[in-house]
Amino acid sequence: MRSQLPQREEAMLRDLDESNPQTVRVYYGTNREILEQPPQISPWALGFHVVIAFIAVGLPVYAAGRLFLGPAEPQAGKVGWTRRAVRRAAILWLVSVVIVGLGSIHTFSETIRLRYSERQGVVFGPRRGSGMTIHYGYCDVSIPPTHRVGEVAAPRFGREDKEQHVVLTRAELLAEEAFFAQLQEVMQQYDSPHSCFVFVHGFNVSFDAAAKRTAQIYHDLKFQGAPIFYAWPSRGSVRHYFSDRNEVLFSRKLMKAFLLNVVERSGAERVHVIAHSMGADAVTGAIASLPPDKQFFDQIILAAPDIDADVFLTQIVPRLRDTAQRTTLYCSRNDWALHASYHFNDSWRAGDSSRGLLVAPGMDTIDASSIDTELLGHSYYGNCIDILEDVAQLFLRNPEPAARNLVNLPDVQPGPAWTFPRLLTDQVLPAIAEPGGLADDD
Repeated sequence: MRSQLPQREEAMLRDLDESNPQTVRVYYGTNREILEQPPQISPWALGFHVVIAFIAVGLPVYAAGRLFLGPAEPQAGKVGWTRRAVRRAAILWLVSVVIVGLGSIHTFSETIRLRYSERQGVVFGPRRGSGMTIHYGYCDVSIPPTHRVGEVAAPRFGREDKEQHVVLTRAELLAEEAFFAQLQEVMQQYDSPHSCFVFVHGFNVSFDAAAKRTAQIYHDLKFQGAPIFYAWPSRGSVRHYFSDRNEVLFSRKLMKAFLLNVVERSGAERVHVIAHSMGADAVTGAIASLPPDKQFFDQIILAAPDIDADVFLTQIVPRLRDTAQRTTLYCSRNDWALHASYHFNDSWRAGDSSRGLLVAPGMDTIDASSIDTELLGHSYYGNCIDILEDVAQLFLRNPEPAARNLVNLPDVQPGPAWTFPRLLTDQVLPAIAEPGGLADDD
């Protein structure tokens, strides 16, 4: 993977030959609930997971039998399903069960892991806390000596091992004043201009997972400043998409207050924001409501934003360019999570370039289609070396896209739009939409 990086005078990403686990301290704000003890798996919940697993295994067998053994058309004098009806019902049922089943398996595994982990300190749950309270604190995350850039290694089952996995070892609460005092101390450890970044996670992410991803980004970028994340109350399960959407709306005001506090009280001269997926909806809504007469941020980076494209283009982008030095949109045509979101919301999503590229003055649009990444193609912002390299340059020097070795995509109006050199082939050039509109689906 390292050989794919362009050669530059200065290596932007952290070396991979670490000899011992390293501890990274990341700071957080959250409006999640505080749990008195790690979550327990009740007998009812365990039974639910067993039933889901049983259905997920049994359904394909049942569907195949009805599909291939049933009649093509109803028999005379009998009432029954046609083969076509069975096929449609089987596909719909299978997709629903697989989605729910995968979400259940993920939730079950993470809950068991948390229950028996050796982590210390406070535990945050998936629901919002009472009132409009923001909790402040820090997390210590162990990065293994076997760490590879772009990975947040975790066991499929069983306990975590600091020699092999990214492990959250401690989460502590801090009073608000102590939180910002510590951030100011961290800033003084680095040369001016003092910097920090605030990472905001997306849908289906637990507090622990957000802490680990923040530590991985900080570690891989060799970031010279304070790593911070905001953990809004995601339920951490695929089947709770609409619950997460509701929590994003609820959390915008709190996120706005947190970002303003970081800008004004952290001691940072340059504040960067990285927002992913549904978290980008909360962040952009919060930033759009800031006063228009001040530039609050250095870089705003939106990775695979799960936002209505028309709302984003007409109501959000004009406000973002007033509040930051540079706004960057990373998108992909192979993001299956955003394809699903399109059908859930019945609207084009800003991070989905399969229906065209969103291009607007004051925003850099970068198409990352066909990047090798995980199954859904949705987490490339943290997994892909090309993007990590690009973000590292933005944080360090704020160069123009052409100065970052990006390639201008042809025939994009009003343009420009960009991609990575090794992705620019006839097979991955995106379909380009008319300015501000949708491309016709063939």
